[in-house]
Amino acid sequence: MKHRQLLERANRSLVEAAALVDPAFRLHYHFMAKAQWMNDPSGLVSYGGYYHVFYQHNPYAPRWGSMHWGHARTKDFLSWEHLPVALAPSEEYDLDGCFSGSAVVADGQMQLFYTGVREVKGKLVQVQCRALSSDGIHFRKDPLNPLISTYPPEGSQDFRDPKVWRWGEAWFMALGSGQGGRGKVLLYIGQSFCAGGVLWEWPRKAMEPRGRFGNARTSFPWEASTACWSPP
Repeated sequence: MKHRQLLERANRSLVEAAALVDPAFRLHYHFMAKAQWMNDPSGLVSYGGYYHVFYQHNPYAPRWGSMHWGHARTKDFLSWEHLPVALAPSEEYDLDGCFSGSAVVADGQMQLFYTGVREVKGKLVQVQCRALSSDGIHFRKDPLNPLISTYPPEGSQDFRDPKVWRWGEAWFMALGSGQGGRGKVLLYIGQSFCAGGVLWEWPRKAMEPRGRFGNARTSFPWEASTACWSPP
């Protein structure tokens, strides 16, 4: 199926599931999905006069499963408008899930960066991808995906959750990973957006556990990294 068709199917599933939800069990202050499973917030961004939040979402069951990106927006963080599902697993590189990431605004477009996942011989192959939108609601996947197709020597196959931000004229991407039983955050650097997105340079190790935070049994891999990085 095409991405658009898979999104339509996911949204139909949510409408059907939401009709069965008892309002007595819904939260009235904290945000929650219209129905079914949600977890990690995957992108917080201001765009078009709204604050947008994306999140890991399985629109087909109240449990972890096929990871999509749910989407909602607000102006006051009290009243939320549910929007159509933003991303669905649809391509060879993300067929088994659109994992966490982040959102930025560049060149007048909202841009989502996420980890595409597919299972090969019982192991998850993880790559870094991008989707774009000119209205903040409907997203198209970058035809050049995956933007980063393999992990570097400093990392491992656990290589996910891109946090992207701009510092001056450069763009940075922090990725959770690990090696030898120790978690790490890897840093990619790109100088400018182009038709195919940022041209990401070879990463350098940005952070690894030390001292009391360096327990190898509890820190591998690091994931869902949100970094505040001050370049030298």
